Amino acid sequence: ATSFILDMRGNPGGRLVEMMQAAGVFTNGFLWRTITSWTLPLPYPAIGKIETNAPLAILIDGGVNSAAEGLAGALQKKGRATIIGETSAGNVEAVLPFCLRDGSQAWIATGVLAPIGGPTWEGVGVVPDIEVAAENALGKAVEILSEGQ
Repeated sequence: ATSFILDMRGNPGGRLVEMMQAAGVFTNGFLWRTITSWTLPLPYPAIGKIETNAPLAILIDGGVNSAAEGLAGALQKKGRATIIGETSAGNVEAVLPFCLRDGSQAWIATGVLAPIGGPTWEGVGVVPDIEVAAENALGKAVEILSEGQ
């Protein structure tokens, strides 16, 4: 492949480690931190071996939340991806498990996710580099990536 399109539109998010592994396919280094009121910011790296340096476009819309926003926003901030579409949801709460006596877990938002050296996306969302209606994002990505060949 000469370029990649990662379609994140409508992605409700996922787990932090999956976000870190997905980023590791495209880049390395510390990309995120969690901000809480009770501890110093905790940094998180991309995990794995870079598999490609080919151009990357990521499609987003208002349905992109949580770790999906973190992935798109971090790759944008690092200059590794061009983000195309609509601003994401702005819902990047850091959710941690707390074990209860009966063996169950309560997952509670304890902070927010932010890029290393930048403000959080919480309440703001990831703003695309190229703003287009979500239904036109794929065509725009193909057009942009084709120009670079």
